[in-house]
Amino acid sequence: MNHYWSATVNRWACAALVVTTSVLSCSSAPNATAPLAGGIRVLFIGNSLTYVNDLPRTLSSLALTTGDTIQTSTVAFPDFALVDHINEGSAVRAIKSAAWQFVVLQQGPSSVQVNRDSLIAMT
Repeated sequence: MNHYWSATVNRWACAALVVTTSVLSCSSAPNATAPLAGGIRVLFIGNSLTYVNDLPRTLSSLALTTGDTIQTSTVAFPDFALVDHINEGSAVRAIKSAAWQFVVLQQGPSSVQVNRDSLIAMT
């Protein structure tokens, strides 16, 4: 495996780890959330794994426990892959609308062939 491919896989693995291990609170509707007050700016783009588990609020809450603040916003819709976000346009507009320090991208598990193929095609 070459260095570029290894670095790409590591980035996606880290993003998947954040999404799958930070399940602390719930929300019932897909949405683009209003930003919370904070210093670091993080945009979450994903599907129901992001909004049902309310990962953005979880991250902000964890930051508060250390005295830090993180401002988050979310663009998430059910059953959306990253390519769906590109085609729909809300995520692209959100990325362009603010100076984000981090953009967390989430889609279904890469263990599912169609998801893996979609991720590879987009790199």
